[in-house]
Amino acid sequence: MKTLMKTGVSALAALILMPTANAIGPVSSPGWYYTTISYASGSASFGRMGPFSTEAECQATRWNDYGDGGAIPWDGGPGCFYLYESGIGAYNELLQHWNLVTGPNTGNPTIATEMKPALLEVNMLIEQHDIRDYRDALSRISNIRSTSAEQPQR
Repeated sequence: MKTLMKTGVSALAALILMPTANAIGPVSSPGWYYTTISYASGSASFGRMGPFSTEAECQATRWNDYGDGGAIPWDGGPGCFYLYESGIGAYNELLQHWNLVTGPNTGNPTIATEMKPALLEVNMLIEQHDIRDYRDALSRISNIRSTSAEQPQR
């Protein structure tokens, strides 16, 4: 019994101490958001905070979100932005891409425009390269059913 308890406590401690990337998960609803960044072993991990019901609430949270030792607001692009239903898939796609390609030997991404035009451009790329059908095919092969909130809007 003591061995079982020690094993359980050790497993729980390992889970608590394990670094998490994007623990919040993908965006699934419209609203006000801002992008966050955290670092583990020199690699950046991108996530998001939101949705907030107003821009003022988003800005207040963003300004108070520095210095807690975890994810902080990302300063490489627009601060708070309204994410419409049509941009949810594109934003999730950007976060996933940034988390895959950034590392200790790469720079962090920057967006030199407002978020809405950047997401429109990502949606055009998704459409041009038929990424949605590609992901659907991978899901069928893997027997994974995708939810519409995670899929780019057409």
